[in-house]
Amino acid sequence: MGQFLTGVTISIMQGVVIVVCAKLFFDVSYGDSIMFVLFIILAGAIFFNALGLLLGVIARRIKQVDGLVTILIPVMTFVGGGFVKLDMGELSSISINEVFQRPMFDYIQQGVIDLMPVFTALITAMGFLLISVYSLTRKVVR
Repeated sequence: MGQFLTGVTISIMQGVVIVVCAKLFFDVSYGDSIMFVLFIILAGAIFFNALGLLLGVIARRIKQVDGLVTILIPVMTFVGGGFVKLDMGELSSISINEVFQRPMFDYIQQGVIDLMPVFTALITAMGFLLISVYSLTRKVVR
């Protein structure tokens, strides 16, 4: 839990720095309330760190998972528009980044609030945490 909470804290701080710098230096508009954007940052920090914890637990047992994750992270970030926002059509929907980006940009650009994908990701993150904690604390029978 210490690694998870540290990762979440660092992720939140990075997101806040990006949001604040974008506002100060580029006068970026975040819609009517910046709290919506900060909630998306919080939810993303929780989800991605829970996913990382689960993948770390799995990688302890299956070494090939580490190499697969190393390849998939930049691919999913590219497809989701994390480096450069490209219109990838339906392909972009397979990226987990899209779960957080779409509600945020829909709110900023159109004022539409759709948090169902974010709430689903948070519920999934809690599942990842429970599985990870269970896997790390159970006694292995030899």
